[in-house]
Amino acid sequence: MKRIFSLLLLSLFLISCSREVYNSELVTSGGWYYCQNENKPYTGTGIEYDEKMTIRKRYNYKNGGLEGITYYYYPDGKVEEEVMFKNNVKHVVSRSYFNSGRLSSETAYVNGKPNGVSRSYYHLNGELSHEGYVVSGLLDGAQKTYFEDGNIKSIEIYKAGIRDGSFMIYFSNGNVKVKGYFKDGMVDGEFKEYDEKGKVVATRIFKSGVEIK
Repeated sequence: MKRIFSLLLLSLFLISCSREVYNSELVTSGGWYYCQNENKPYTGTGIEYDEKMTIRKRYNYKNGGLEGITYYYYPDGKVEEEVMFKNNVKHVVSRSYFNSGRLSSETAYVNGKPNGVSRSYYHLNGELSHEGYVVSGLLDGAQKTYFEDGNIKSIEIYKAGIRDGSFMIYFSNGNVKVKGYFKDGMVDGEFKEYDEKGKVVATRIFKSGVEIK
């Protein structure tokens, strides 16, 4: 109990020592943030207001760098976006929200670059609209889109930011609409189109993006 009480006192002390300034009062040097006329890197909160004095952005700093969660707000005060920082770069996850409060998108970050799963959602029902993987800021692997009812809409394969592999586009009933293949960012090989009942309506052959048949 004594230890817990000591920790509470420490927390209260840290909170009382925290600072809050207008973000415009901060200056940057070498990518790090300082209060004007101060040599020590800033630790505390930076706030940005609109013309109606409504908070629109809230930044958290530690030793001159962005640290923890940065918040962006809608004019009505609801959270529009939250971005996690570590050592002054985006890290872990960034999330954006519709004004209703529903999640709009989320992207994983590692050391300042999108790295991992990226998802976006439909506003009305919160269903997944897109899901894919990003490696060092580039699309990589399967990228999937969905109809609002949750059925698959398309699948494309990327390698290091370039379409490379099979791709499929679907009708809302689940049948294939278009099927083909990309190589180094260009259509290559057989390209087929179907009607909603699954019948082939067109077949074309491509070589390095050029139709040859």
